[in-house]
Amino acid sequence: MLLHIPWYSIEGQARLAADVRVSRSTISRLINGRITPSYSLVMKVTDAVSRRLGKPIDARDLFTTDGSYPTSSACALCDCDGCLPPWAWDERRDRLRPEWQTARPGDWSRSPEREVEEKT
Repeated sequence: MLLHIPWYSIEGQARLAADVRVSRSTISRLINGRITPSYSLVMKVTDAVSRRLGKPIDARDLFTTDGSYPTSSACALCDCDGCLPPWAWDERRDRLRPEWQTARPGDWSRSPEREVEEKT
């Protein structure tokens, strides 16, 4: 998600922590699933991301209890036409890495549970 928001694409966790006014370690633990966020933290993060996206978003698009999200992917949520993550690109060879050659733009940002649900 943070890669889709220009402000957060560089030092995203540190910038999000500053926007939310919490420590970097809190954001790191949140992103890595090491804490269960309070309602207050959920709302602060949602508000910060909404401000940076320039549109309101639902907290359920950022936080889940069952692995599903109302919006199918981060690309869709951020109005991205579909992209590939930075790590798909081999800068040394100036081309996509072999494992990404057949990837469809945007699929990498889909929730696996949501993708299965949409196919049925």
